[in-house]
Parts: sequence; structure tokens; C-alpha cells
Amino acid sequence: MENERDGDEIRALQQVVSAYYHYKEYALAEYWKPRVVRWNSLTEAQKKMVPWYAGYLEELNSCIETNSQFFRSVAMQAVSDWGCDPNPDNWYKPSCMDMDKTISMFTQLVREWSGECVEERKLLMERLLPFLNKSFSADLRPQTKILVPGAGLARLVVDLVKEGFQVQGNEMSYHMLLLSRYILNGGISK
Repeated sequence: MENERDGDEIRALQQVVSAYYHYKEYALAEYWKPRVVRWNSLTEAQKKMVPWYAGYLEELNSCIETNSQFFRSVAMQAVSDWGCDPNPDNWYKPSCMDMDKTISMFTQLVREWSGECVEERKLLMERLLPFLNKSFSADLRPQTKILVPGAGLARLVVDLVKEGFQVQGNEMSYHMLLLSRYILNGGISK
């Protein structure tokens, strides 16, 4: 039973690593190519009604390329960190759900780490810090341990560490774990 469970975990991990690695092919097939097909089916008169769309398609293709480089970097770091087989041909094939979750990770990344969502994060800390300040004096903080269940991409973990607490994040999604580990270990810089 335990070997079966270990096999299931290895399969789940490899599917996520594979989803990150194969993001480009999926994104081109699901998002870019259908738009190109529709664009090419228009008459020249119809295309003139939306003259910006050809540029949009080029930009979309460029963004997919850039995003794929990022996701491949995450995948290859995960291979190194987690001891996965380095040959992508030997990995389990990701499910459609794995691929969709990979696409959604950019939204999560923006939400937790970009300047665009500073106000949202600030609101959370404005609600949380008064409780923490009242409950734990500055001299107690270094010994105070906080568990963040469902830590996502670990932004709250980092913010609480900055406040002086010992913090551990807990996350069961490999999508989140691989990306948060990548972020926390210097994979992204400003």
C-alpha cells in the first residue's frame, strides 16, 4: 500500500513538472492557434475593422514564449530539487486539469507577488497585525511559531517572517509548492 502511495505521489509530482515544462505547446494550441485560425478566416474588410488584432496575436505569441521560459525554469529547478528524472520524455503526461492549473498560476503569482496587488495584501496585513501585535510582544516574536495552512505561493509566510515570527507554510498542491519554492529560493527577482 505504501509503495502504491509513493508511486501516486511521484506520478502527481511528475505531471505538474511536465505541465510546467510543456506550457508553451498547450498555450499555443489552446489560446493562440484558435485565435489565429479565426483571424485568418476573416475577409480583408473584416480585418480592417479590428486593425489592432494582428499585433495582439504577435504579442500573445511573444508572451507565451516568455512565460514558457519561466515555467521551464521552474520545471528544471523542481527536477533538481526533488530528484526527478531529468528526461521529460520519461515523465508522466499532465492532465488537462494540470495544464489549466498551470495557466492559472500566473494569476496567483500576480495576486501574491506583484505590485498590482499591494493594496489587497496590505488590507490583509491591516486586519492581521493588530491581533498579532496585541497577542505577541516584539520580544516574544522570535520564539513564536505560526503555521500557514494552504500557504499558496508563500507571500503571507514571507510577510509574517518580516514581522519577526517563525513561520512555516503548508501546501498540498504541487503547482503551488514547486512555484513557491522557486520564488523563495531566488528564482524571481525584481
